[in-house]
Formats: sequence, structure tokens, C-alpha cells
Amino acid sequence: MPPAIEARERLILALDVDNQDEAKRLADLLGEKISFYKVGLELFTAAGFEAVDWLLRRGKQVFLDIKWLDIPATVGAVVRVASGRGVHFATVDGNGGSEMMRAAAGNKKGDIKLLCLTVLTSLGDQALKEMGKGFTVDQLVGLRTEAAIESGMDGVITSGREVAPVRAIAESRRKDGFLIVTPGMRLPGTARDDHQRAQDPEAAVRDGADYIVVGRPICRAADPRDEAQRFIDAIERGLSSRRPAGA
Repeated sequence: MPPAIEARERLILALDVDNQDEAKRLADLLGEKISFYKVGLELFTAAGFEAVDWLLRRGKQVFLDIKWLDIPATVGAVVRVASGRGVHFATVDGNGGSEMMRAAAGNKKGDIKLLCLTVLTSLGDQALKEMGKGFTVDQLVGLRTEAAIESGMDGVITSGREVAPVRAIAESRRKDGFLIVTPGMRLPGTARDDHQRAQDPEAAVRDGADYIVVGRPICRAADPRDEAQRFIDAIERGLSSRRPAGA
């Protein structure tokens, strides 16, 4: 992970709200505390690229989390469009397979980073079994990490619990700049909500996560700025206790 990235810049706030006015209110309230925002399905459905463009005009980085899943030609075309909209991160659903990921990677332009969604943090081994998957979460995350690397993706989205093995795979393939972004972050002693594989941000960063994604704990806090700082402090602690590469 590039050491020049400050702890504050590694926190991505998920604007999981259903209207543009609430998104603007939160962004204005948090001010300089947050520099990176995730626009997901809920806000994008409500406001589309208007929400993205508003954040970009304010000098913020934007993670467009739509989890694209379609035939390779369609996903490649969508990536071409997104590449011209100034977003920094975007997700491709690992369920689409290597061919779809190659089409996505082959059509990106500029600085956009494409991330493969491995397994949603709301899923566990039993849920995968019910879906007809013949793998555990750990096995599927490993397979999709390998596929993402081979397909030219820039990184993966996975829970904090899988960060260490994912980082080990990337190091074994000499992918030093391979990004690991971890959603489902919860501070110790707080509610996990619907995340089956929630994780402490300090542990995730210590194990090699580059960025963490936090939504409800900050957005619904009595003092969002104070809660954001708690997560930034956890990132700082994780960076301080990080294991050396290859250890």
C-alpha cells in the first residue's frame, strides 16, 4: 500500500441514502473529514450521475458501486462510459466470471480502478450452499481473487476476514499494487447489522486492507464527524501494527 495515503483518505463513506438532499447534507456536515464517498445502488437509483458529479465538483473521490453484471460486451461498454465520468473506483460482480472481467479491464481508460466483488459480506457458507455454490466463502474469495488478477482487475472487494489470504495471493503473484477494499466494517462492541462477515477496521487494515467502507455507523450516528474520526483512528492503529510484506 502506498505510504503517502493518509488514514483519513483510506476511509470511504457509503452514502446509502435514498435522496440527493440527504447525501448533500451528510457531505456538508462531514466536510474535510471525509474525502472519499461511495455512491451505491440506492443513491444512484434516486439521483444517478447527478450525485456523482456533485461530489466530484467538491473535490471528492467517488467509488461507483453498482456491481456490474451482464454479458462481457455490455459490461465493457458500461466501463467505457464510467471511465469518462471521473469516478475513481467501480465494481464488477465476480459472478460474471473471467471473460466479463477481462472485457471490463480491457475497456477502462484514465485513472478508474476496477474492483471485483468476491462475495457479499451479508453471505456466509450456508447462504452459498443454498445458492448452489460448491465452495465455502474462503474458497470462493480465493478463486475470484485469482481470476481478478488474471483478468487485469485492479483489486477486489471482500470482507475484512479474508484480507490476509487475499493479500497473500496478491503477493505470491507479485501484484504489489493490488487493491483490497473492505466493506462491512464495525467497531468492536457495535451492531453488525446485516453483515455476516463484519470485521474490526483496525484488524482489516493491519492485515493489508487498503481502504475500508463504512455506511450506517457513521451516517446514523448522533455525531457523524465524531464517529468518522473513531474509524480514522482505528485505521491509524491498523497501519501502525501492520505486518511487513511477506511476513
